[in-house]
Amino acid sequence: MKLKKLLLQLGLLLTVTFLGLTGIRMAEAAATIPAGSSVVSMDGNVYIPNKTTWTTVPNIEDGYTSLGYYPSILDIRANNLSATGRVTTKTTKIWVLYGSYMTEKNGGTFGNVYADIMTDGGGTVTTNSPVNMMSSASKKFTPPNTYQEMTVDLSDLAHDLPLYVGLRYTMQNSYDDPRPYFGGQITADKLAATTLKDVLITPTSGTDTNGVSNLSSSDTSISGTAEPSSTVSVTLNGKVYSTTASSGSDGAYTIPLGASLKSLGATDSVKVTESNDEGDSKSSTANVTSTVPLTITSATPIPNHLTR
Repeated sequence: MKLKKLLLQLGLLLTVTFLGLTGIRMAEAAATIPAGSSVVSMDGNVYIPNKTTWTTVPNIEDGYTSLGYYPSILDIRANNLSATGRVTTKTTKIWVLYGSYMTEKNGGTFGNVYADIMTDGGGTVTTNSPVNMMSSASKKFTPPNTYQEMTVDLSDLAHDLPLYVGLRYTMQNSYDDPRPYFGGQITADKLAATTLKDVLITPTSGTDTNGVSNLSSSDTSISGTAEPSSTVSVTLNGKVYSTTASSGSDGAYTIPLGASLKSLGATDSVKVTESNDEGDSKSSTANVTSTVPLTITSATPIPNHLTR
């Protein structure tokens, strides 16, 4: 009799648990799928989830607050994805569905919480004004069961990757900058080095003993070959100069600089990077050798052996 009663109680417990879990799944499934969106790939080569805890975006200053309990990322969607479900330089919208709940480690009260797609150092690719997901200040934040829409600028995706998918929050009555926490990273393809063609730089001043191309400090452009139709760029004095490699099999490119390498601050070397629409990239470096262009005028002495 006791065994029968115990089994009955166990059956009721399992039923309640099942119904509870089903309710959670139904609540999560109730979120309306954004029009024009597709699921972003979470393949291990291009996405890294934080499996246990969320962390702050790398290379930011220490703050006075930290999270005690972390939310979850249930789904990531975007527009203009590649055929393999990856964000591209043409992606302009990203939607994120969050779950679970969030608390501050020391029991503080949240003032604002908003979705964000962040970059190293606490930057962001989100261009719209942040939307607070909290209706009122609270010690516990439970994300609404709606996709959070963000307008993004991924035109420089190769340099922005990895993208940190997460949240920023502020504490009530605090003047600190919003703290950026993330739960997953959208990354470049780990196999890109084996799929992209090598980017080569055509030497204008020979090569060094290791076969590395030498460029002249007076050069006003950089040429070579790269992955066909890829974006080829070089950054000088903080400014990006770029072009598109030809669609032919050689992938020929020429990056116009508008001024000499020397005047643009390239005195030792330059790094040329090729990238595809998904932000996968490959680079090559060339030396910059100091040269002075020869200018011949009527006053320039002519060697005797040339006048005989």
